Amino acid sequence: MSDEKSNRLANLLLSCGVHKDDRVALLLYNRIEWLPLYFGILETGATAVPLNFHCASDEIEYCFEKSDATILVFGPEFMGRAEAIVPKIKKGRFLFYVGDDCPTWAENYWELAALCTSTNPLIPLSEDEDATIYYSSGMAGFPKAILHHHRSLTQVAATETVRHKTVHEDVFLFTMPVP
Repeated sequence: MSDEKSNRLANLLLSCGVHKDDRVALLLYNRIEWLPLYFGILETGATAVPLNFHCASDEIEYCFEKSDATILVFGPEFMGRAEAIVPKIKKGRFLFYVGDDCPTWAENYWELAALCTSTNPLIPLSEDEDATIYYSSGMAGFPKAILHHHRSLTQVAATETVRHKTVHEDVFLFTMPVP
């Protein structure tokens, strides 16, 4: 993972008016770009809303609207599903496309991020602030929101550190399961 990449996303989001407690949805397969994007959202103090890649367009729209996200970051695998919800989402929201051949109805993430500084914005965060909203699988209807604070993320990481018996010299990345 690259601090530079997460810092660029954080600064891009801040330049788009994202503030603490705003929500930013992330719709990508489990791939290397996912991590710096996720951590870049957290750096701003905004709440990351990872969406399950199995979701149909109506479920994506539901989670996007229900979470009150202001931005959707998505990959090429989801172009059709994202395009289907464009007419239904409120104006003033951004769609950032992470891939080649950006559609005309979205913003090119790579181009915009390249214009942003790679300096950490150093937004102070508290462990009691919202960090992420995960959605259940929706087996009994539409997905249900599950809110996690920064404290729950650090507690899980601490638990896994003990479980795996890591020591100071080890390198260990822990993040909640990617939906």
